[in-house]
Amino acid sequence: MANWFPPDLNPDAHIIASETGFTNNQIALEFLQHYIKHSNAVPHSEWKLLLMDNHGSHETPEFIKLANDNHILPYPLIAHLTHCMRPLDVGVFQPYKHWHDVAIKEALAGLDVEYGLRSFLRDLVWIQEQTFKKSTI
Repeated sequence: MANWFPPDLNPDAHIIASETGFTNNQIALEFLQHYIKHSNAVPHSEWKLLLMDNHGSHETPEFIKLANDNHILPYPLIAHLTHCMRPLDVGVFQPYKHWHDVAIKEALAGLDVEYGLRSFLRDLVWIQEQTFKKSTI
């Protein structure tokens, strides 16, 4: 799978694959450790709010303790009510979907007729650069 990832992928990106293809408790802890590192969360820093879904891996004692020890407040969104989060949907997710769609159309125009995971990972850096600008966020 290593050849799936483009060479210009952000060096701070952390990609983890599980045997099942789904997240699990260990992956959730590794994600939280990555978040702690890149958000400068430490025991005496300002508290940070981490919005999450209701996956069980975000509710384990290890996850909650690691978050609290680093002044991170894990806040699970209410199941089936994320549509109420319209500002995120319009301000961030809509532009992300737009640039992803542009990448797909450009790939198809270049005869990349099987736009799969490899194509997505190849285009991910560009999609993120187009989406996550100061004006968008």
